Amino acid sequence: MYRMEVTPLQLVAKTEQGPRQLVEISVEGSEKGNSLAGLGVHIRGCGEELCFDNLKWRPGEGGSGKATARVHVRAQVGLEHRAQEYTFALVGPSGEELSTKREYLQPVREWEVFVAVHSHCDVGFTHPPSEAAAIHSKNLDLALAAISATRSWPEEAQVKWTVENTWQLQNYRRTRAPERVEQVVEAAKAGRIEITACYLHNHFEILGTNQLHRITWEGEWWKRRGVPLTSAMLSDIPGATWGVIPVLASAGVRYLFMAPNNFGAPFHRCNPPPRPFYWRARGGEELLVWYTGDPRWAYIEGARYGLLEGVEAVAAKLPVHLAELEGSGYPYDAVLLQVAFDNDPLQAAPAQIVRLWNEAYLMPKLRIALPSEFLSELEARYGKAFPVYEGDWPSWWAASVAGYPEEGARSRRAHRKLEQAERLATLADMVNEAYTYPHTSLDEAYDDLLTFDEHSGLKGVWVAFRQHKQAQATAEGLAYLSRPLKAVSAITEAAAAGVEEKIPRPKEPSVIAVSTSYQKGPGLVRVDSAEPIPELDQDPNWQRLAGHFAYEGLCYLGYAQDVPPFSWQDIPVRARAGTAKQPVLGGKALANHYYTIELGDGRPLSQIVDRETGASLLDEGRLPFGSVVLYQPGRPNSDLPGGDFQARDDLYEGVPDQGDIRAVVPQEGCKLSTELAADGPQVTIVRRSCLAAELSLTWEITLYHQVKRVDLALHIQRLPGALKPPEQIYYVALPFASQFARVDHAIPGTWTSPGSSGQIPGSCMDFYGVEDWISLRDSQGSGVVLTSCDASVVEYDCIKFNQFLKGKWAPGTGKVFFRIGHSHGAWSKLTLAFALTSGERVELKDAHRFAQEVYHPFVGFFLTPDQKTQNEWLPEPEGSICSTNEDVAVTHFFKLDQPGAYLVWLQELAGKASETELLFPGHTVAVLHKSTPTGLIVEGEELSPKLTLKPYQTLCLRALLVR
Repeated sequence: MYRMEVTPLQLVAKTEQGPRQLVEISVEGSEKGNSLAGLGVHIRGCGEELCFDNLKWRPGEGGSGKATARVHVRAQVGLEHRAQEYTFALVGPSGEELSTKREYLQPVREWEVFVAVHSHCDVGFTHPPSEAAAIHSKNLDLALAAISATRSWPEEAQVKWTVENTWQLQNYRRTRAPERVEQVVEAAKAGRIEITACYLHNHFEILGTNQLHRITWEGEWWKRRGVPLTSAMLSDIPGATWGVIPVLASAGVRYLFMAPNNFGAPFHRCNPPPRPFYWRARGGEELLVWYTGDPRWAYIEGARYGLLEGVEAVAAKLPVHLAELEGSGYPYDAVLLQVAFDNDPLQAAPAQIVRLWNEAYLMPKLRIALPSEFLSELEARYGKAFPVYEGDWPSWWAASVAGYPEEGARSRRAHRKLEQAERLATLADMVNEAYTYPHTSLDEAYDDLLTFDEHSGLKGVWVAFRQHKQAQATAEGLAYLSRPLKAVSAITEAAAAGVEEKIPRPKEPSVIAVSTSYQKGPGLVRVDSAEPIPELDQDPNWQRLAGHFAYEGLCYLGYAQDVPPFSWQDIPVRARAGTAKQPVLGGKALANHYYTIELGDGRPLSQIVDRETGASLLDEGRLPFGSVVLYQPGRPNSDLPGGDFQARDDLYEGVPDQGDIRAVVPQEGCKLSTELAADGPQVTIVRRSCLAAELSLTWEITLYHQVKRVDLALHIQRLPGALKPPEQIYYVALPFASQFARVDHAIPGTWTSPGSSGQIPGSCMDFYGVEDWISLRDSQGSGVVLTSCDASVVEYDCIKFNQFLKGKWAPGTGKVFFRIGHSHGAWSKLTLAFALTSGERVELKDAHRFAQEVYHPFVGFFLTPDQKTQNEWLPEPEGSICSTNEDVAVTHFFKLDQPGAYLVWLQELAGKASETELLFPGHTVAVLHKSTPTGLIVEGEELSPKLTLKPYQTLCLRALLVR
């Protein structure tokens, strides 16, 4: 006895008899000894009788005993046809019927398969960065040649090439002759090359907003030359920050192509949105998103379906994929397949296969295409049918920074320093006619940091495939961090000198507090100095700090009232009485009119009480605030990065890891040493230390007296000579009181509420990359704002390492855990600084303001009476830039390379339509236009300085200013 199955294929061949649909016949003999030799299939139906005798049967995979053969029937193409009844008979060598099956064959779907060919860019994975750059430049040369060579081919088979990111293009125009670059421009204009908008495939969650605003800059260099910039492509990374939408939309991008690798990131297993979908930002901006459908192959998916092998391989594999799409309810008749490998040379095979395929088959139709062509046509056919999703798309890979915690913390600090340097340089350019704005240095620093934060991780953590190139890869990778840090120091020093030169000399020794903030207000003043300043040492309002974790080098700390944005205030030295301050109380508590900090036995601190609201801010459970938690995973990951990725089914499938806490430092009963490290008019600092496990830990607790703020700086050192610990993950635990269970946090470009209600389905809920701040509130709006310039990856409620949360979830306990490192990482010491404030009502704008005050204190210059300053900078009462509505914040303001041109980013913070007037006091000419992120005007009509922003809208403006 034989069992027969009939499977109609979405495959129509061109034959002399006309279009013929292929049907796969599967046969299995249920009795031992049954042979398939000489068996055939006879078909009756649709007015024809067909005989396929003595078929060649292909054995089944894995020794299943099932064999297959293909036959064909008259094709019914198009939905206007009806299902047709056929009878399939399995016949023996003598024509006897061995088995029959009746089937209704549905009309063949008119599939069109778009094939996008590119090379995935990994900077430092497979090759050192310099070699990766050379590979992609060579690919562009080859693409130009292949485009020329296939011009006479059928249109659907002609070579088209997609440039996955603009880092490739930047390297190309630096290493190729101008005429060759112009050939790329012309090919892109002609629709043969697609230039996608993003600089690199970054871990966007760990960027600064200022970095995010730079991701389209290289793309816009090409856009200014007439190249379309309508799409962005993010390959490998399983997620992207919500704030990327308004940045890309401002640059004219309409389409986003994601290829999420599911390694340690089970996106496809967590009920993601249907493809495609509109991804909408808080302010209403939208991108139409397509993502690859294969969790393991991602951007390599086209190779899985034979597009690098040949027509026979495609005929065997592609119909299976189309049937799976149809079975899953995919409603559209077009689909995109990407064909790429990591830093792979250009592949011309897909074009040749498409050419031969379309000669042999009518359906599905294959077409070499640019990604934007696919979504543009799909949108034209079905656009109103696509669903809309709002929310963040947290990446499952952002926590890879914990693999290199020292460098990751340095990179995060570099983001802040670069932003501060850019602000100071912009101010110097506005007030000093002789100052030369460092466009090139800033651009190179931004590019380097974006490259360092690229998704392949620190160059050296990911191993070059050729081991002898590892040292080169590491050195080149680290240079992407060391170069901008060096440049930032030089830019800051020159800009500070340019600003100081234009400040009128005081009549008596003074500190000039210069604001690089975009908002008026009081705040701390920091005077950096290589040597002690006797006048400040004698002034009771200034405090010298040196050798503290949160304050590198020697500096003086003071306080200024209501300094206008991008302006300055004169603070005479010795002109005021000292500020009263409560002393340390018996070594067990710190107190002033803002807070009481209780120093616990066996824990760095046991409680912080807000004296204005009476609220106790910390959880008093068994987990000490500021403790280091050593978490041991249940499954080993020490072979990662590296190793056999495809073998880790657990990480692709999202199987939860059952790990456990191995130790908490300080342990219960541990004795902490305590010393008073600083005590003055601005701050009191207590230092506490202990040795435990394989770690040496020191905490610095800083209570501020002029501003409502507490800092906790933690220095962690792995003890030399200690036994190598088992594989474990290090966390810093910050358990706040349980009533502060409502959580919001900043992400680059915007903010979100962590949990299923604040993000799209399929995205990561185990951990989050956080930018400026975390807000924890109770049901009445009272709460805490927390920020850190060093730590970026946070988990809420409990440790969720590889838990792969899905379904409905939201934070609910007030506990915060920062993931800071892995035991297998090559790090020895780490310093992390946290700052917090609290209030009776904490709103989004309060969190934003606090973070700005922490990251951008007033820059202090100690000046003594001197000769008259030429062309003095006289401050305007409202500063140099001002939004008249505090619900609309200026988030980024800097000089463009066009004379008198500046770029302004605004963001509405209150969740309502808000009117504001954008003022530039001291400028007689101030012309505003809506613009792209590089200042390219997108609407010719001049804007009024009186603006109305939609709820949470982000707006990019170009301002032409003349003083």
